[in-house]
Amino acid sequence: MNIKLPHLLLSTLLAAALAACSEPSEVYYSTRYEVTSLEAVVTLSDTPTEPENPDSGSGTAAIRPSADDETGDGSGDGSEGGSDGGETESPVIEEIRNAVLAAAPVQAGGSYVLDYSEYNGGLLRVKPSAEGETLSGTFVKMPGSSEITFTYGEGVEYTATLSSYTTAEGARCARFTVDLTESYRTLYPDAGIESVVRYENTSHAAN
Repeated sequence: MNIKLPHLLLSTLLAAALAACSEPSEVYYSTRYEVTSLEAVVTLSDTPTEPENPDSGSGTAAIRPSADDETGDGSGDGSEGGSDGGETESPVIEEIRNAVLAAAPVQAGGSYVLDYSEYNGGLLRVKPSAEGETLSGTFVKMPGSSEITFTYGEGVEYTATLSSYTTAEGARCARFTVDLTESYRTLYPDAGIESVVRYENTSHAAN
């Protein structure tokens, strides 16, 4: 009897553990990010570097939401953003920028819903556009980290850095930054790419 008791206890504990694993994880916190606009910043070796405030428009090739289009469709006007407006944008920059915006998996009007069911992530629901079908997946965000890895749909996966930006109305809102530099260096090996970044601006209040 004394010999069998440890085995019985072990079996009971294993059964309880398996039952716990089979139950759906409880969601203890949910947050939603509505994407209001997109930006694409492309920097080549002979172009100015990106300013500290990406909304200052001081020479980098980017699409910026205008003051009255902060919650618009993120299409921008295609201008370079130089102070005198007289510079001609590189065709390569325009081509890459347009490709980045067209390939963005979540367009303006789309959204992310993060359901935290674990200490480092949980379930993910993504709407690629305002009318798009909701896609399910998961996300990972380690405590104290600003990086979030999204995995959803049919093989869509990327890591975004959570930061903030200031709207035209002066509100501080959350933004996802996705570094696409290596991908576009492979696609454009002779372009002299220094960086390619996609910004996804949201209406979610920044912490």
